[in-house]
Amino acid sequence: MRFPNHTGDTTRAPALRRRTLLGAAALGAASVPLAACGSDSGSGRLRILNSMLPEPARALLDDYAREFEDANEGVQVEITYVPWENHRTTILSALSAGNLPDIVHSGSAQGAVEFSQSGAFLDASELFDSAFLDRFVPGAFDEIGHNGIPLALSPETGIWYFKDAFEEAGLTPPPVDQAWAWEEFTDAAVQLTQGDRWGFIERGEAGLGMQKALIPYAWSYGTDFLVPEGDDWVSGIGTAEMEQAVQTYVDLVRVHQVRPESYLSWGHAEGQRAWADRTTAMYSSGMWWNSDVTSNTDDVFGEDYDVMLFPTDDPDNRKVYVSYDYFHITRDAADPELAADFLTFLYEKERLVELATLNYHNPPMIEEALADERYSPDEYPIWGSRYSQWLDLIQPLPTHIDYGKVSVDMAVPVIQGLVQSGDEVGPALAELDEQVNAEIA
Repeated sequence: MRFPNHTGDTTRAPALRRRTLLGAAALGAASVPLAACGSDSGSGRLRILNSMLPEPARALLDDYAREFEDANEGVQVEITYVPWENHRTTILSALSAGNLPDIVHSGSAQGAVEFSQSGAFLDASELFDSAFLDRFVPGAFDEIGHNGIPLALSPETGIWYFKDAFEEAGLTPPPVDQAWAWEEFTDAAVQLTQGDRWGFIERGEAGLGMQKALIPYAWSYGTDFLVPEGDDWVSGIGTAEMEQAVQTYVDLVRVHQVRPESYLSWGHAEGQRAWADRTTAMYSSGMWWNSDVTSNTDDVFGEDYDVMLFPTDDPDNRKVYVSYDYFHITRDAADPELAADFLTFLYEKERLVELATLNYHNPPMIEEALADERYSPDEYPIWGSRYSQWLDLIQPLPTHIDYGKVSVDMAVPVIQGLVQSGDEVGPALAELDEQVNAEIA
């Protein structure tokens, strides 16, 4: 199974290479490389910041850290966990203070591109040999070049639904490789809103959560928060397409009433509980969704659910945005080569498969790990029967350094306000459009 190469994707600019912050001499002077993972020589301390892994995977990462310490006398591995919604602000603070940990576990929507282009991460091609880097699937380094070691890829644009709710309502979902038009989807959501069950909910919390909810709407209408224009980038927020996208988002609450107004105050746990309690028929999220709900609510759904593409009126806009998550070696790493040794140890095939399986079953980015039977259709049906059929539709987020600032810090509060107030969408977006273009000029 291969992932597509997105190098020619016209919606994104080529990833920028990190400016070299540590030359070869500095690397040699700063580090005391381990002879091998099983060596009893070497010493040092590794600080790792993790904000992506669910609890079972975090426990396994801790076990691997202890195993690495046991194999390398004098080495200490300290892992700090930060909730994913706080990740970006945590890294921003550490970056400004010059106190980044040695290794950061990050994701596409959590600032990986932003921090990569800010020079926060070292170039892996200077720290790992080609034999290690050649093990990755095609396209694994497309988003940020070698400024991170890809761990997994997660398609993020799917509509999860309970099959029995559809059957009871006499509804037939679209085929796996097709998408409902918005009118069809909205009609279904209205029909599915019955009693104490909502037809459709999604990530409502502000910040990163709401950004991840909004991106599929923009793509569904063929636009984005930032769009390329020649060699430059401009705001896409003032376009007619973005106005349609935001109006659709607002109307699902205020006009069609298929989800509660209170969803904006929901955190991740409330959304999961609504799904686990069957108080929603559909939920928009990534392929990690059901594994995460099962882990956090002790509720196993068996074959009660399925997943379909996000709605769009234009078949050419059947896009599935993907989040990569990475381990990055940072510019503040005291011993970059020790950090590289740890990641080489971590990315051994069996360790990586075990970690990826507990990481919401997201597909690992190493060829031999992805070929493991645990990612076969028999072992993981949703991957085999659904997401693997969408691979020609996936693309990464735009690689503009300000994409996170524009989409999270600037756009989310405005759109959240529109949901709450019911104000006209067009004027609010026009004002925001001016602010964004001034910000990125």
